[in-house]
Amino acid sequence: LTIFFGNFLEGFQNIFIWALPVSVYCNYLFEQNLILIRNENKPTLYLVLCIIKTIIELGLTLFLIISFEYGWLGRVSGIVIAFIFSGFFAVYYLFAKKYLPGPIDISVIKSELLYSLPATLTQIGVFCITTSDRYFISYYYGDERTGVYSLAATFASILLILCMAFLQVFSPRLYLELSNNPSPETLKRIFKKYCIIILGSFVAVGIFTSMAYSFLINKEFIGGLSFFFLLLVGNAIWCIAYFLYSFLFYYKVKRQILFISLLSIAVSLTANNFLISIYAEKGAAFAAIISCSVVLTVLLIFTKKYFKRA
Repeated sequence: LTIFFGNFLEGFQNIFIWALPVSVYCNYLFEQNLILIRNENKPTLYLVLCIIKTIIELGLTLFLIISFEYGWLGRVSGIVIAFIFSGFFAVYYLFAKKYLPGPIDISVIKSELLYSLPATLTQIGVFCITTSDRYFISYYYGDERTGVYSLAATFASILLILCMAFLQVFSPRLYLELSNNPSPETLKRIFKKYCIIILGSFVAVGIFTSMAYSFLINKEFIGGLSFFFLLLVGNAIWCIAYFLYSFLFYYKVKRQILFISLLSIAVSLTANNFLISIYAEKGAAFAAIISCSVVLTVLLIFTKKYFKRA
């Protein structure tokens, strides 16, 4: 990367260039670990792991941003360290359960590699929508303003973390229903419950963050509160969109997944670059709302057939 994209990565810490693949791999191991724990019906262990990972990620992020003014570097550091912790635990758990030894089926590997391309692009799209705005703000306005924005974005990301936890609860039920050819009313009921929970979480995160800014956060960061509410709206839209992704992944409609992934990357990067260059931090927040809304609209079009009677 440093050889071929040296100018583009100028100012980007070399340690994170190495940390990125490590973080991705550790997160992959952790996700597989969570699936195994969920299938083994161990909700307490599942909950404890998710809470510990969240505390490490957000706690360390807030500490580095508030105490050392690391800005987006603090956010990335929190993510990397949380991923490394989760990766080490996943390896320990897999060895303890003796899941790793065994024969390798090449045909299964080929099939999964073919499916992994759109799935990988999906995660890149998620990164572009939820994280790339910090880079553009840093590029156009410097690290100090990025730090204020990053703190607001970190609080708004609490909703995304809750969303992933809720999806881990709803996904097994949804997949079980899909395997039994459910009625549209059943799917609508699951979707409605999920939306109500996201709305409640939206309100709770908004109240918690407002109190944190009023009583805990240094006054120099107070300007980020106006960005926070816009970011929270964008994240709420994304939470709804991510639920609809479940249908595409269950039926493995690779072309649709690939199309939405490329669309999310293109829209988010374009919107961020254009709006941030003109409207700064508020432009970033509005870019998130626009990007998430576009993805949600396309997902609603692709999945509407599952909510209608044939």
